[in-house]
Amino acid sequence: MAGYIDYDLELHLNTPAFLGGADQRAEWRTPPLKALLRQMWRLVVAKQVEYEVEALRKREGELFGIADKTARRRSQVMVMLGRWQAGTCKEWGADTAVPHPEVRNGSVGAQLYLGYGPLNFQGGRTVLSDRGGAKRTALGREQSTRLYIRAPAAQKGDIERTIQLVHLLGTIGGRSRNGWGSLRLERTSPEGLRLFDHDDPKARSLLESISRPLERCLDCDWPHALGCDGKRLLAWWTEPREKDDDVLRDLAKLKIVFRTEFEFPQKGPHSDPLPRHVLAYPVTNHQVKDWKNYRAPNQLRFKVIRDQNEKYRGFIFHIPWRKCIDKAQALEVWPKVHEVLDAQCRRWPK
Repeated sequence: MAGYIDYDLELHLNTPAFLGGADQRAEWRTPPLKALLRQMWRLVVAKQVEYEVEALRKREGELFGIADKTARRRSQVMVMLGRWQAGTCKEWGADTAVPHPEVRNGSVGAQLYLGYGPLNFQGGRTVLSDRGGAKRTALGREQSTRLYIRAPAAQKGDIERTIQLVHLLGTIGGRSRNGWGSLRLERTSPEGLRLFDHDDPKARSLLESISRPLERCLDCDWPHALGCDGKRLLAWWTEPREKDDDVLRDLAKLKIVFRTEFEFPQKGPHSDPLPRHVLAYPVTNHQVKDWKNYRAPNQLRFKVIRDQNEKYRGFIFHIPWRKCIDKAQALEVWPKVHEVLDAQCRRWPK
């Protein structure tokens, strides 16, 4: 098609993905992948429009389409999948318990903790959840499909940086911010788009290009940049492991540590937001009285990567933003979280 450029990629999973239809059966679907492309594209373009949300929204509508009461426009970006296999994960395996000071018996399954909702606790073990009598399945680790992307040739630079970010940061499906559905992309031919991994200097250059100081990130009420403090990116990695299960255990332990750093003085509801509320909301048994319909996902995101030595490791990165939280409180809480991560992990790249 004249004026367009095509990308032919292999999409692989490093960890199981809770992705599928309303019947709970796991299947590859294009809408979550297109949503991921849009999310990463915003990180690429936000700086170009000086973080003006209306200017960004206009450009996004022109490229990815828009359908509301005022305008309708077809997307210029097309996403297609090749042949794929339905979810092969029907029964959940062993789940290692990790210490948790706030649960009754003092420990919780690592994968259950990171995947509660799609995963549940039943009969003394972690299992895939049922809903309405339907048995959930999941896309298993190392399942793959072909991913085809067509985009305007005039947008080549931004689109290719977006695809690189999907490869470096992308996760899909339920509980994906906790590392589930960690994906990687591979080119299908020597002439295809070269995708660099986390140990490539070009990865650092790209992530630096979408970064912004923590204090400035907190001026906006929408996710728009990778945070940094001084000259250091707010990104960390865990030690290499033989299996992705081991990395998920490390990530669960890490999340428990930085969350329980902020204790609640008593059960909710609370009149004012407390430090733990800065991390994510809602928090079970600790509602804030005036936040009836407010929801905020964790800004710290986890991804499980597979390195060139076939080892697995966790990649943690912070995309900070402010909504309903006082900026001064956020600037007090987040550096303490970063200190925990500095003590438990290593800053990326080194």
